[in-house]
Amino acid sequence: MTTNGRVDAKNNPYMSMYPASMNMVVGQSVTMSLYGAIEPVAWSVSDPKVAEISSQGVLRAIRRGQVTITAVDSAGATLHSDPFTVYDARVFLPDTTICEGASELYWPVVISNRPASDDVYAFELSLEYDSAYVSFEGFVQAGTSSEGWSAAVNNTFGEGWQRSRLDIACSGTTPVSDAGPLCYLKFTAKPALRANYSTNLNLSRLVLNEGTPTALIDNDITLRRVPPYEGEVSIYQEWSRRVCLGDTMYFNANVYNVSQPTYQWYINNLEVPGATMPHFMTPDLLNGDTVKCLVVALDPCIMDPILWSNGIEVYVEYVPAAPDSIEGDTLVVRGQSWVSYDIPYIETAQRYNWIFPQGFSTPYGGSGTSVYVEVTDSAMSGHVQVCGINECGIGDTTTLYVHVVDVPARPDSIYGPTELCVGLDSVAYWVTPQPGVTSYVWDLPWGFEGSSDSSLIWVKPPTYETDGHIVVHASVAGIDGEGAVLPVNVISTPSQAYVYGPNRLTPGTDSVLFVCESWNASQYEWLLPEGLSGSGHDDSLYVTVSSTFAGGRLSVVPINACGGGDTAWMDIGLTDVHDWYSVEGPDDFCATDDSICYRFGPYPGALYYQWRLSDGITGMSTADSIWIKSDGSKRYASMSVVPILSGDTLDPWYKSFRISLGKPAKPDSIYGPKRLERLPQSVEYSLPYDPDVIGYVWSFPEGCLGDAYGVNASMYVTEEAMNGRLSAVPFNTCGYGDTVFLDLVFEPWKTDTIRGDTVVCAGSYGTYWVSDKVDSTRYEWILPVGYELIGKADGNTVWISFADTAVSDTIKVFGLGDYGPGPVRSLFIQVLHGVPAAPMFVIVPEQLQRGQKDVTLQVKPVPGATYYEWMLPWGFEGYSETNTLTFTVSEVATSDSVYVKAVGPCGYSQWVSAYLDVKVELTGIPTISAPYKICAGEDNVMFWVDDIEGAEGYHWIVPPGLTGSSEENYLYVSLDDTVTQFTLQVYAYNETDTTETATVDYTFVLPLPAKPEFLVAPTVLNPGMTDVAYILKPDTTIHFYEWVLPDGIIQQWDEPAMPAYGPMMHGRNDTLLVTVTDTAQSGWIKVFGYGFCGPTPVDSMYVTVQPVSLPSLRTAVYTYPNPVREVLKVRSALLQEAGTKVLVYDLYGRQIDLPLMRRNDVCEITFSDQSAGFYLVVLEAPDHTERVKVLKE
Repeated sequence: MTTNGRVDAKNNPYMSMYPASMNMVVGQSVTMSLYGAIEPVAWSVSDPKVAEISSQGVLRAIRRGQVTITAVDSAGATLHSDPFTVYDARVFLPDTTICEGASELYWPVVISNRPASDDVYAFELSLEYDSAYVSFEGFVQAGTSSEGWSAAVNNTFGEGWQRSRLDIACSGTTPVSDAGPLCYLKFTAKPALRANYSTNLNLSRLVLNEGTPTALIDNDITLRRVPPYEGEVSIYQEWSRRVCLGDTMYFNANVYNVSQPTYQWYINNLEVPGATMPHFMTPDLLNGDTVKCLVVALDPCIMDPILWSNGIEVYVEYVPAAPDSIEGDTLVVRGQSWVSYDIPYIETAQRYNWIFPQGFSTPYGGSGTSVYVEVTDSAMSGHVQVCGINECGIGDTTTLYVHVVDVPARPDSIYGPTELCVGLDSVAYWVTPQPGVTSYVWDLPWGFEGSSDSSLIWVKPPTYETDGHIVVHASVAGIDGEGAVLPVNVISTPSQAYVYGPNRLTPGTDSVLFVCESWNASQYEWLLPEGLSGSGHDDSLYVTVSSTFAGGRLSVVPINACGGGDTAWMDIGLTDVHDWYSVEGPDDFCATDDSICYRFGPYPGALYYQWRLSDGITGMSTADSIWIKSDGSKRYASMSVVPILSGDTLDPWYKSFRISLGKPAKPDSIYGPKRLERLPQSVEYSLPYDPDVIGYVWSFPEGCLGDAYGVNASMYVTEEAMNGRLSAVPFNTCGYGDTVFLDLVFEPWKTDTIRGDTVVCAGSYGTYWVSDKVDSTRYEWILPVGYELIGKADGNTVWISFADTAVSDTIKVFGLGDYGPGPVRSLFIQVLHGVPAAPMFVIVPEQLQRGQKDVTLQVKPVPGATYYEWMLPWGFEGYSETNTLTFTVSEVATSDSVYVKAVGPCGYSQWVSAYLDVKVELTGIPTISAPYKICAGEDNVMFWVDDIEGAEGYHWIVPPGLTGSSEENYLYVSLDDTVTQFTLQVYAYNETDTTETATVDYTFVLPLPAKPEFLVAPTVLNPGMTDVAYILKPDTTIHFYEWVLPDGIIQQWDEPAMPAYGPMMHGRNDTLLVTVTDTAQSGWIKVFGYGFCGPTPVDSMYVTVQPVSLPSLRTAVYTYPNPVREVLKVRSALLQEAGTKVLVYDLYGRQIDLPLMRRNDVCEITFSDQSAGFYLVVLEAPDHTERVKVLKE
């Protein structure tokens, strides 16, 4: 039993109800809201006959009266509303507008519903209005509920600021039957009610019958005058990520400047029945359909009541269509792989669903347009099915029936010939019949004829050369097994061979190789000339040249199964005499040797021999041998010898050799590891370079194998290797030097160690391995970040890749066997980054002399460099792998650059260079070469000299009239137009010396071609004239002229006209003979010439062609005397005839009078007063006429 307790008192929450009070009409509903309550809420009304309320707070008016609403929340808090009044009906005058320009207005008095409780037979109303804006014009009952009722109207006008009052009483015997206008009040708008002005009316009283039923009235009504306006309508589609066929799509219409719209929706311009709301939804749209909305505006002042919206073209997605077809094999064999099936791409499909018959597998997946399947041994025939899938669903299925059979075996082999000759008739090929095979499929190469479905086929080869493969498949139920293949060739006799080999031989030579090549040849028959010996039938032959060989023809015949081809040959002569003889003697000798003998020849017919020796060696002889001795000053030397013949001169034979100046010095040390493990491995060792050493004798410890090459040696360590010395002995022609040693210690093989490189470069990879005394089944490798295993990762040997970001760290490994993990072994690896920087020279000699020794070059040491690589130019001798190089300057060295780079474990730097300046004494005089022809005004004329050893530049002395400069051994100049001759000079120089100056005198510069000058040039011509001459002044620099003539004036011969007069008798066409045709036109005669130095300027002369009447000529005789200076003598038999006239015309056709003197058959005509040009002399007899064309100079 509890005797004590505690009770907490709480205040009711503050609650408010909305709406708290309201006037309603029978049938009207309103949703009540309660704020601050604790749900759930219990609702109730004071009079359920007047109104009812649901549990959700929806209040509905039932009949007239008053009611209050009570709400109680879950905590018991109670709230009562103010009274809600329910009326039987609502009567109102709607707010309205009157358009600008309109005057009359019929204003309806509207009842919202027919009262259910009582019929309405009468009503009274009182309305106040502003008579300054509107004027009452009458009470209208037609078409309303009060039509036929009696009415009384009293319109009282207000005075001053008072409003006018309208009182109306109306009654009848027919009750109001439905909602709508009770009557219309006709008003007229006054001018004071301007556009956008408004006035208010007040419905102050309205009584139905005598108060029952009750009416709820709206008191204030607004009348507004508005100007005409335009309305708009637009529609939009509610957003959806994807719309599939059959999905409902939603559209909404927005109207602008429309207060009374009516709606009608359209699809593809077709009306949708019943779609008359501001919103529209439908599931019946297809892709590409267009949705629009038509709005009919009932607004009285709208300009165009018919309003069309924008159109929306909808995008509807469909389920994928069925694939057109499935491409793939309809007949497959069990065990077949990589069988593909394909369908065309379907744009609307996101993936595809493939279904295969039993026994088909898809190891590579099957959701794309292509699928690879494997046909297992248990595969069954059936349908391949596929359909497309997207977010809208699964599409229709396409099928393909696939038949599965077992594949027949491959025939063992094809029997028959593999080589056939062109022109051969049918040949049989066959295979061994196989049990269960119903047919065979033969496949013949192109051009072969034959057909069979059995194991035997007769084949006719083509009539031309070809090759190919005969293939046969065993077939069961139309499925071909693997084919047997036989290569076949159709050949003809071989083509003529191509023979390759030396075309000159030296008597006494062994093993000279000749090679021939022919199409389809299987062997070759070689025919050798006298003095050559060799045997064989291959496509190559080694021959021996006897000492008696004097030249001849080598022949070869290609042969195959069809016979022999055409013979090929090669004419072979003897080599140059310099290939027969040589200076014989050692290539190396010691400077301390007493004397060394060199021999030559003997050369047949030699009277004596002329020997020449280079600096550093001495000796003298005129015989075919010479004894020489070194003076110890040169490491390299040479000699030459020339046999002296009577009446003939031969080129010298040369011999170069190296001279050891003494025994080689002992090498500083042997570079390489001293402590090694006794396990199979290869180790590298090296010695420093010494130019005095010819070679080294290497010795290796017991149990080690060696391979030495000069200063480098590779030593292979075996498991039997013993501690010992690695040694090297240098030698040259003066003997052996002292031995250098390196003691090697071999340690036992450490099986608990990881093997591999301990120093690596970032970005490289290496091999690492371990060996266990007890076998492990697998190994676990543990690597730091940046180290990655390549390939198999659980063996005792792995490949590790070192990333660019890898750092030095330790790798670990342990073996896993039948008895658990083995010991962990580790190896620290140093990771190097980057390549060495470029070295910088710190010691470079300023100037060198030929023959200078022990010259030092040095670069600053580069961090990370393990050695340096030097590159000396030709003529310099030295070697080094350190940052210091000592070298010798030879007698043939010239100025050049030396290069060096630093080399590290991870790469090498860029090459850097230093210039080695070698002082060279200049010898000789330059010889200037020049073009054989130079023209005045010519540009880019080149002069040059042969390069002189040691010259650093050339100084050209250019005379006036020439423009150009150069420091090279060549010079380009340009000449002025007036230059006729010049002198050019040049000398070579270097920093310490110059040569003598060379000079060239160019005495004749070809002048520029001059413009042609007319010597004879008629300017007036007559149609029908021939042999009209145009003569140019002679110019010996012109090769030929080009003439351009007006239309109708033509050159008389195709070949250039030869000059007709003595001073111009040369081969140029500077005389032109033309004929003036009947269609000739006046125009310009133009001419220009071509000479040694290009074309001349163009000269031109205008000629006029005009008709002229000349005497009728029955006979014409033309002669061409030499030019006339004073008097012309004309001789003709016509002059002895009575009545013969002597007439003279100029080339304008005008007759002129000249002094004449006639004696017998001679007439002298004086031209001394006439101008130069052509004239026509006519001897006119009664029955004959002669004419002579003459030239007056």
